Amino acid sequence: MNEQTSNAKDSGVLDLSIIIVNYNTFDLTRQCIVSVIEADKGISREIILVDNASTDGSASLLGAMFPTIRLIANPQNVGFAAGNNRGIVCATGRYVLLLNSDTIVRAGVLAGSVEFLNQHPDAGAVGVTLVGIDGKAQVSYGQFHSRSSALADVFPCGRILPRSILARRAGQIPPATSEPMAVGYVSGAYFLVRRDVIDEIGLFDQGFFMYSEEMDWCWRMREKGWKTYLLPGLEIVHLGGGSYGKQSEPRTHHLIASRNHFLNRHYSRTYRLTFFIMLFAIVVVSAVVLGACDRLSFRQFPRLTRRATYYSSRLLLEWESLARPRFVEKAEARAKEG
Repeated sequence: MNEQTSNAKDSGVLDLSIIIVNYNTFDLTRQCIVSVIEADKGISREIILVDNASTDGSASLLGAMFPTIRLIANPQNVGFAAGNNRGIVCATGRYVLLLNSDTIVRAGVLAGSVEFLNQHPDAGAVGVTLVGIDGKAQVSYGQFHSRSSALADVFPCGRILPRSILARRAGQIPPATSEPMAVGYVSGAYFLVRRDVIDEIGLFDQGFFMYSEEMDWCWRMREKGWKTYLLPGLEIVHLGGGSYGKQSEPRTHHLIASRNHFLNRHYSRTYRLTFFIMLFAIVVVSAVVLGACDRLSFRQFPRLTRRATYYSSRLLLEWESLARPRFVEKAEARAKEG
């Protein structure tokens, strides 16, 4: 046992606070909690379940099934970022694990990731490899937004060019090594962070309802000199289809809004303008391709339509974020003149 872990146990400090946000996902959350309870029992831990005003009765059911967990019931759905913040405030562990309700934790993952932080004082946070129920690797990490990563975000580079730099930057292909690797950010499905780091950089920005909040956190860690690592040798199962299930419209809306919020926080207006131009070109090309596919009754037409709709919506939001400050300035100027 690591000396730091031993000292923590001797002092009565928990190794780990595990925070799970639930919203109408009773079966998934139950399965997740069971996997956490059964995994790595040598790690001292607490489980904090934050319920975002579920309407399926899952909060009371889960509380009755697992009386040792700490249940926080929000009166309304405050989102993933704010929900986790409520759990973090109550957490008492040296390390805080943010865990999606649609995950299954395998044996060795908790102990392995905690031990990595024990041994690497420069690491502010770590993530692990996500795999589906079929065993296929999912996107588990990425680098911070750039024009190349934007292209990778648009095109399925992992399928078309599986060895390309674009696919690697977007995390669309699994790492070629099982050794720990420094990355820009890791997936929020399994996000283990030092409590000391949270105290230094602050809680999640609640401007992110869901999605991209982990990118923002890792960015702020980097600004303070902390590193984020992916541990490819450790895997958890990520089932997907959690809070929104098959409802693609709400998910798409939050994804677009959160990514734009991230860009607005950390990138210059000039950068966002060039990104807007790139999106505009993509939408134009998509319109041309969709027209051709429609005439040819191409079988990929529905998928292409969804992709074009997504980027058209993102284009509008990006334009709003670019244009709104100028409109507000003009409106204020007219108000002063009046």
